[in-house]
Amino acid sequence: MVGQERLINQINNFTIDNFPKSSILNGEQGCGKHSLIKYIESHLNLNSIFLSDINNEVIENIYLSPNPYIYIIDGDSLTIKQQNILLKTIEEPLANSFLIILNENLSSLLPTILDRCYIFKFDFYDDITLKQFIPPQYTDQSSLLNILRTPGKLINLANINFDDYNNFSLKMISKLKLASLANALTIVDKFNYKEDYNKFEISLMIDLLLYNSYRNYLDNKNKDSLIFYNISLIYKNKFSTKVYDKKQLMISYIIELWKTLKGV
Repeated sequence: MVGQERLINQINNFTIDNFPKSSILNGEQGCGKHSLIKYIESHLNLNSIFLSDINNEVIENIYLSPNPYIYIIDGDSLTIKQQNILLKTIEEPLANSFLIILNENLSSLLPTILDRCYIFKFDFYDDITLKQFIPPQYTDQSSLLNILRTPGKLINLANINFDDYNNFSLKMISKLKLASLANALTIVDKFNYKEDYNKFEISLMIDLLLYNSYRNYLDNKNKDSLIFYNISLIYKNKFSTKVYDKKQLMISYIIELWKTLKGV
């Protein structure tokens, strides 16, 4: 994997005999976690199974399986109850299989899970590496790299109109304070919650809101832009944790922005 040579070397130092029974792959959306899973599969010569749900029955079946696998779990979608169930497997390791938790935000996981798992943490990508993933129609590479810092996010640019995203983020920053709450909440329906690809992707829009609000604050010392930045930063972490209802979270985000900007 280009740009993650240290992480690959770290994995290569393990064999199937000493590879961590329970581990976490931690990195921002689009950093390459699924690509790294494929590499680990090849390195250990094992197949992986994605566990879409965690409950007592699933855990019991894992222990009963005679065949070795790499079990993959989306750690950002786990409830506290599911994390406590998962602890059984972490504290009583599987005899011939491995558990890997995919994660964007370590704070979303219980401290007991963090203490008992080996953490593979993705390195930040440098500009030279990231430029390889920018679609050819985007010529202003420097501006893009101020906002998007993972290969996956850059590759996804081929499927969207970046100018539409950027213009909408600038409009939100400049106009939200002036709108009524009812009008502000119409923003909620502009976003994609269930594979409606004609609407804005939340993750990219939050990245743009963070970048544009912070740049506006630096250029103009605008306090409203700093409010926008600080609240957006808090909600960026919340949006990366999949246990939340995204639409309800967006409603809370817009209301908190509007109330804080209005001073009410």
